[in-house]
Parts: sequence; structure tokens; C-alpha cells
Amino acid sequence: MKISIGTNIHDGPWGGGNLFAINFKEFLLREGHEVVFDLKENDIDIILLTEPRRTSPSSAFTNYDVLNYISYINKNALAVHRVNECDEHKDSNFINKYIAYANKSADATIFVSTWIKNLYSDFSEIKNKPSK
Repeated sequence: MKISIGTNIHDGPWGGGNLFAINFKEFLLREGHEVVFDLKENDIDIILLTEPRRTSPSSAFTNYDVLNYISYINKNALAVHRVNECDEHKDSNFINKYIAYANKSADATIFVSTWIKNLYSDFSEIKNKPSK
């Protein structure tokens, strides 16, 4: 299976999302899967959207890129959105709405904690999708 992880991995300390991508990549490789970090190949089976904000240095692709890929390149690819960010972490008022909107591109959602899952429980874009 070919899996694309939407993270630009950085050397050295770069936060939990970066460490997740490194460890997940190693796990997938040990399990015999192929791992890429972009949407350039036409035979990706699973797309993991990790950071939809184009302005983030860790973002390898956005929700728009995922929608484009599934619409025009490989309609059989499945998209999973890993949600690890919120306004409450940044003292802002736009991240939750953006993350919920970006989730429209996903078939399923993975929340990094129950706490963050509960923050997004009322967003219609998310609440009716399979999640963990």
C-alpha cells in the first residue's frame, strides 16, 4: 500500500507533529508499505492530511491539494485528516473553523486526543464522519 503523509519532516526538534510523521513513517516501512510525502504519484492509496495550512512550514500539501488529487488523479484514494491544532492552543479565533473546513476533504478523521475531539464535536463538517 502507498501512503502519503502530508508533512515536511524537519531535522532536529520541531514539535510533536514532526515526531509523529517520523515515527509513523518508520512504522509503515517496517510493515512493508511505501511512504511518500507529496501527491505527485498517481497510485497513492491513503492520503494523511496532517497540516492543511499552506503557510505552515510543516505542511506538505493542503486540503485543496487532497481534493484535487482525489477529483482528478486518483478517485480511489482515501483521505484521513489528523487533527492536532485548535484556537485554544494559539489563543486565536480562526483555526478551529479552518480545520473543520479542511476536514471536508477527508473520508475520516483522527484526533490526537479526546480533548481535541470534543472541541470539534459541534462542527458539521466533522461530526458525521468516522473518527478516532
